Amino acid sequence: MLKHVQKFHEIQVTFNFTPSLLLQVRDYMSDQATDEQFLLFKKKAEDLNDEEKIQILRDFFLANWDKMIGPYPRYLSLLLKRGKNIVDEELPAIAQMFKLAEWRDLQIWSNLVWIDPIFRDEIKDLFEKSDLEKLNFEIVQSSIPSESSMDTPLYRSIVDILKDNDPDCQTAPILLTGGTDSRFFRKMGSICYGFQPMHSDLPYGEILKMIHGIDERISIENLVFGTSILYHLVKDFMT
Repeated sequence: MLKHVQKFHEIQVTFNFTPSLLLQVRDYMSDQATDEQFLLFKKKAEDLNDEEKIQILRDFFLANWDKMIGPYPRYLSLLLKRGKNIVDEELPAIAQMFKLAEWRDLQIWSNLVWIDPIFRDEIKDLFEKSDLEKLNFEIVQSSIPSESSMDTPLYRSIVDILKDNDPDCQTAPILLTGGTDSRFFRKMGSICYGFQPMHSDLPYGEILKMIHGIDERISIENLVFGTSILYHLVKDFMT
């Protein structure tokens, strides 16, 4: 959704994330929740047992064959090797026909085709490869998502200070995918918010490009505005 919105610089959109979604994301990141297909995808092809291979043959072609499998020769060839009309009793024999590289390619392709086309330019090299045997995937780092409640005196002070300076403004939490040191302080019971108020003096898409990007910067107006808000927030909260 964000990718689509970035095409229209003058539009301002609020994305609301329900608590249940955040809980699901947290459980997923902490390995408290997962799904069978993802576990099969993560497992090294050489470590798959016979039962898991049969499960892959059964589940890893559950996509629109014409639009999601047919356009990719490697994926289509794997489907044809398995057969379009399968009988469960035949799957063990079919599994014996697949080579290690084919299991690995099937694991990758069954995930690649579910990536929205709007993102595919960023990973187009993967789609252009007819054989993914030389690719290795490794989860380098992961961390459990964290959040602080909005029902706190500090959050209410943030709302009040912002309203004093800009009566028409609205405050709302957002979900960020980047890392933050706040997660360590939250583990110790601290309330933490990532808070740096700025006026929208540029289209939102342009502001995003300058955050952690080349020549990272904000305008002098926003530097003065943000510093002023933070000063008054600390003063209000501590008195």
